[in-house]
Amino acid sequence: MEQQRTNLEFFKIVNFVLHFCPTHPSEKELMAKFARIGVGPGKTFDPATLSPELKKAVEEGMADAFGVVGVSKDSPFETLRPLRQFDLSCYVSEAS
Repeated sequence: MEQQRTNLEFFKIVNFVLHFCPTHPSEKELMAKFARIGVGPGKTFDPATLSPELKKAVEEGMADAFGVVGVSKDSPFETLRPLRQFDLSCYVSEAS
């Protein structure tokens, strides 16, 4: 489980899923930032193209995100929640 918390292959899965989730207007700026590293619908994420510093920062951010959502090794995918308060059509696992 610990290795999965910083596995950059995660973003390849995210790119696939994003094909089915249109960008909400409130997330356009965020998605533009992700696009710079190859994350987004139609993008190709290649961790080998990241500088060592950026790779480390992304891995640390992923590890921090697991802590924020309260994922434990005992119940990693316990709940689903809506991404946005008023848009209940797109759900994600808190551990994603």
